[in-house]
Amino acid sequence: MALIFAEVFKVDPVVVFRKVGLLPPAPDVNEQIQNAVHLLSQLPPSEVDELMAIASLKLNKRINTSHAKKSREKPPAQSLLKAK
Repeated sequence: MALIFAEVFKVDPVVVFRKVGLLPPAPDVNEQIQNAVHLLSQLPPSEVDELMAIASLKLNKRINTSHAKKSREKPPAQSLLKAK
């Protein structure tokens, strides 16, 4: 029954088995990551590479946005020089 549930909802069967108590809880494994690995394992390598590239772009955008926000927290060097 758990396998059917996993297939219908397209989740890793191990997640379902853990939820219903047929398997012990996973040590320090994020459920979303486990589901992502399960989904990625069903795709051809070229599509996995494409999704990894998208994830990398999103992460780089987040990092760059974070750096930009931090740099704007301080007044520009030009303003500091004029203040003196």
